[in-house]
Amino acid sequence: MEISLLKKSLLKGLLVCFLAFMVSALSAESAKYIFLMIGDGMGVNQRKATEKYLNASGKGLVMEKFPYSGLTVTDSLSGVTDSAAGGTAIACGFKTKNGMLGILPDGKHLQSIAEYAKDKGMKIGIITSDHINGATPAAFYAHADARKRYSETASFMPQSEFDFFAGNKILTDKQENDSTRALAEKGYKIIRDFKDLNVSEKGKSFLITSMPLAIDEKNNDGVRLKDILGKAIEILDNEKGFFIMLEGAKIDWSGHNNDLASGAKELVDFDNAVKTAYEFYQKNPSDTLIVVTADHETGGLQLSDNISKLPDSVNSQKCSKLTMHAVLEKYKKEKKSFEDVLKKLEEFFDLKDLNDSEMTSVRQAYNIYMDNKVEDKRPEEVKKMYGNKNPLIYVCSKMADEKGGYKWTLPNHSMAKVKTSAVGVGAELFNQEMDNTQIPANIKKIMK
Repeated sequence: MEISLLKKSLLKGLLVCFLAFMVSALSAESAKYIFLMIGDGMGVNQRKATEKYLNASGKGLVMEKFPYSGLTVTDSLSGVTDSAAGGTAIACGFKTKNGMLGILPDGKHLQSIAEYAKDKGMKIGIITSDHINGATPAAFYAHADARKRYSETASFMPQSEFDFFAGNKILTDKQENDSTRALAEKGYKIIRDFKDLNVSEKGKSFLITSMPLAIDEKNNDGVRLKDILGKAIEILDNEKGFFIMLEGAKIDWSGHNNDLASGAKELVDFDNAVKTAYEFYQKNPSDTLIVVTADHETGGLQLSDNISKLPDSVNSQKCSKLTMHAVLEKYKKEKKSFEDVLKKLEEFFDLKDLNDSEMTSVRQAYNIYMDNKVEDKRPEEVKKMYGNKNPLIYVCSKMADEKGGYKWTLPNHSMAKVKTSAVGVGAELFNQEMDNTQIPANIKKIMK
């Protein structure tokens, strides 16, 4: 009799606990609108340097004002991650080998957080400032063991049936005439001019748009990430909500080129998109989550104790190092004199009053550069992403970097932890050090 009563008491207690848990779970806030924003190559020091640059004009990064943040581990199964493995960890919650997208080394396909959200009825947007089947965006829809098989990764876009894609042209393995045919056959409207993006139209959209590096856009009247995100929000907003992944890809380009001036302005451009998301959050605070993170750090950027002149260093550079290289290549073909080249370098970097030692270094670099006949046979897309070794730019930028109080230690990715920041529903889950694979797991907990 006593045992029976004890059982009943225990069952009653368990039932009460279960009901309390269910009530708590059902009443807990959940996110209807989710923004996952990835600054490719955006390390902690890149954020600090850009914040310093903006502070000089009385501004600051919106992402740095988010109430919750923590460091995030970025390694892959290969060690230092590339964007494919890093993107897969953030998209799918699993470590994989470099070069792999949405797939494990044993061939198992992984479901991304975007695919999961699609299954739940949410609308999906994928936005990048790079090629739309570049490694980071592709990690959210593709399942391939080699990121460089571009035609294969592109084939997963129409299969995904995501509602909105935006980025630079689709990369292919061969020079195919129309890489968008499969998308059109799946019902996507292919848009090649941002002005033609009509928010009132229903159905799936694919926007192909090219964004120059922010530092090279002279009139500031081109389409930027914030503009695309603003339109995407209008297109995707619905009763079941949306999931948007937005990548600021060219922060990574600038890191590979050891180009802080370009990187800082790319990071500002990315943060302007964060601001657009934040303004949406302010209107919908009870059901919106914004997570800002990075797949890895690029360049091994180090800041000294004194970076007071860093803003001057950034502002004095007149264009990206990629643009500088193109101009210098032209000068090389024309066999321009040292004096002509020096004048152009002084213009690029705003160099003034070089001492004898500095002048000797520049002249030596000029002689090496003009005499070097080795042809760079890398594909043009790879050159754009990973830069060009140019002794003249290297010597002059090193002078500028030293004056600004910073230096680069690598031309590639590093193992450094990155910073993840969050605001909105469930954002407190990101207020800790974590592995990058925890990011999609946390979003799943918060998602409606």
